[in-house]
Amino acid sequence: MADKKTALVLGGTGMVGRNLVMLLDTLDDWEAIAVSRREPYFETKARHISCDMTEPDDCRAKLSGIGDVTHVFFCGHATGIRWAEKAPEDTDLFRNSMDAALPNLPNLRHVCLMQGSKYYGRHLGPFKTPAREEDPRHMPPNFYYTQQDCLMELSEGRSWGWSCARPHIVTGYARTDLNLTKPIAVYATVSKELGLPLRYPGNEAAYRALHCASDVELLARAMVWMSTTPECAGEAFNVVNGDYFRWENVWRWSAAPSRRSISNR
Repeated sequence: MADKKTALVLGGTGMVGRNLVMLLDTLDDWEAIAVSRREPYFETKARHISCDMTEPDDCRAKLSGIGDVTHVFFCGHATGIRWAEKAPEDTDLFRNSMDAALPNLPNLRHVCLMQGSKYYGRHLGPFKTPAREEDPRHMPPNFYYTQQDCLMELSEGRSWGWSCARPHIVTGYARTDLNLTKPIAVYATVSKELGLPLRYPGNEAAYRALHCASDVELLARAMVWMSTTPECAGEAFNVVNGDYFRWENVWRWSAAPSRRSISNR
């Protein structure tokens, strides 16, 4: 019989968490526990725990009694777009949930932390692409840094390993405001109403820069791989599709109908 594993997916109904849970549903040797404030809006075999990870007391009440977990995947994300202002909130999401869950997980093997290309400063303007995992950090604040530092501190002297997944522009279905297609669609609608051409709204550097994209289903598979491969412990991985692009070559595609969402991670 295959080695049975149980995943605790923190932030289990967002774009990444949802697709990770759906992937685990298809794997015979995995069970999943999805944690989010709201019930899953999709069909899943996963057990759901309703928890507000911004509240330490709720985390302790909901996450302290699930000792059969072998793997933790943190996919949570605080609402808002003001990166510097919400950095403490995202850090607290991670710290609250981990502080509540970890002391009661005797069978834990691995913790996988979801990050993104803002680790490299994409939200601050043009940055070196393709980014490499060893690229230096930019000047803080950046909650990806504080979350990773917290994870490394928690792992000291423990038997479990950790890894970080760094997708770039994440593509896939999502019922979330964390994607690029919605503002592009609104911008296109307003432009059409005003009789204006669909001009690229950013600067020339971003228009001509090399970008990477990450299919969310590929990302989910990579997260399972890095969490079950011992050689991945203590490492971060950029998870991107092999085909890079520049907006100057694909901007006209933005005006075409699409069923895909693009996460601005």
